[in-house]
Amino acid sequence: MFQLPSSSRVEKSESTTLKGLLSFDVNQVQAVIELLIDKFGLEIMGDWEFKDTSSSGVSEYLLRFEENGKPGVISKLSYGGWGHDIISFNRVIPIANISRHREMFQDFESDTSLRFKLVNYGIMPTDLGDDDDI
Repeated sequence: MFQLPSSSRVEKSESTTLKGLLSFDVNQVQAVIELLIDKFGLEIMGDWEFKDTSSSGVSEYLLRFEENGKPGVISKLSYGGWGHDIISFNRVIPIANISRHREMFQDFESDTSLRFKLVNYGIMPTDLGDDDDI
């Protein structure tokens, strides 16, 4: 199980965040999207848009959303040989909210059908660049 840093061990400031990538390796794409809408309050803006196919045959699709008025994107990678898709999207979590997110991620991990992974980019100041650059 992936462990988020304990909020008690991290110096809290308004400009400190945890950046990470949420990844779900599933064949139930709509169930994951509904889970993300419910847990993060996302408002989906349209349907999946084709972005590109790599030279190895992996296709990428984007699903645009708004969260608290800010635009964002959920990505889906598809490949015929996988038998399932990989859904992912980046999160920027204020350190002050880390405990709520820790509980949410543990809920995701407890449902083994989601095959949830959190790729933790680490704790960093928010002024390092655009969130879209992650």
